[in-house]
Amino acid sequence: MLGGTLHPATHEVVLDDGQRVALSVRESELLEVLARHPGRVYDRERLLDTVFPDAGEVGVVDTYVYYLRRKLSRDVVATVRGVGYRLGAS
Repeated sequence: MLGGTLHPATHEVVLDDGQRVALSVRESELLEVLARHPGRVYDRERLLDTVFPDAGEVGVVDTYVYYLRRKLSRDVVATVRGVGYRLGAS
């Protein structure tokens, strides 16, 4: 689903083709949460509380999902309409 391996300690993903993609700390944390249970849908509020506890606005979750999609692939994080996000394509 991810198309590579997440390395939380270094905040990077090594893609299946060997390419390394650097992530910010928050991008890495968000991807790590989603990757724990790849098929599980996480609502935006839970992701906010888990990854961005000081943000206070769920829009920050959407922004970081956008960043991950831009860096890795549009398919890396699926939107479940009206619910939240999960790892992998729809």
